[in-house]
Amino acid sequence: MHISPSGLLAVPVLLSFAACQPTVRGTGTDPDGPACQATTAQGGVVHVEVAYAPDGMPSASPDTCKVESGTRIVFRTPPGEARTFSIEFSGPPPGSRVSGRLPAVSRGSQRVVELLADGAPGSYKYDIHANGRTLDPVIIIDR
Repeated sequence: MHISPSGLLAVPVLLSFAACQPTVRGTGTDPDGPACQATTAQGGVVHVEVAYAPDGMPSASPDTCKVESGTRIVFRTPPGEARTFSIEFSGPPPGSRVSGRLPAVSRGSQRVVELLADGAPGSYKYDIHANGRTLDPVIIIDR
């Protein structure tokens, strides 16, 4: 505390700026961001759930993921799922660092594939391979 010559009291104040904190991954309580939707996700991180039918056929939820260029997409199984999968693009991939078949890796009790969708605007068909079966959803990169 300091009293100035004019008689005013100066008290140091500590301010906290939460908005200045860096964001490492997704938003909210999910580290992989919100579920991707059919409407455009605006950058950041989104996820696509990979699950399996009783006969082993993989599914993607959602089956169409629309994002802005620069969005990181996390394909993931539910926690505790031991079966693995891979992602493969039949045409040009949606990102500059994507090539060939992308096998899922273990992350805790989940299997995940992460990619950066930084390609040109357009539709990118891909296959999810699992249990000898294939599903063919799509990623759409918007402007």
